[in-house]
Amino acid sequence: MAIIEQCNHCGRSLSECPYYDKDHVGLCRNYVNPIDNSHFFSHFFSPKGRIGRVQYLVTVLIAVAFYALLEYGVVAIIDKTYGQNEVIDRVIIIVSFILAAVLVVFAGLKRCHDAGVDWWYAIIPILLIFATGLAVLMIGAVAFFFLFFQKSIDGLNEFGTEPLKPYLPQVEWKEEK
Repeated sequence: MAIIEQCNHCGRSLSECPYYDKDHVGLCRNYVNPIDNSHFFSHFFSPKGRIGRVQYLVTVLIAVAFYALLEYGVVAIIDKTYGQNEVIDRVIIIVSFILAAVLVVFAGLKRCHDAGVDWWYAIIPILLIFATGLAVLMIGAVAFFFLFFQKSIDGLNEFGTEPLKPYLPQVEWKEEK
């Protein structure tokens, strides 16, 4: 008989899992194949899964570069080619900001999943863009660095496998003797 070592729903071993029916032979009733987080950019445009520290930093840098490219590069090209049009410029800036903000929030959510912290840590850095003042900026920086330096949870959890580690060794079944 094959059993899984760890419940994908609660992340505990099956002997400690409150969802696992101990009289039932086989997998936990809540078990589904865990999300594969072994690739660097798996689920890039999704809030599902987990990402590690380096992936979080790279994703935030990509979002900032994307925003800067659209705001300064594309707007400058359009202004030079077609003449300055404030409506088009503002639409491009707003759309690029929204896309970059969504990407940063998704990365933050996945980082929260990996570190086992509440979801609102992912929202704080984006909310601070709309606020002013040095104290608010410092709170945003602390939230960003907290997510960056927070240690990951080892092994499977309800959001999938550990980031950048091979998928199959994390979800292998062990034969019971």
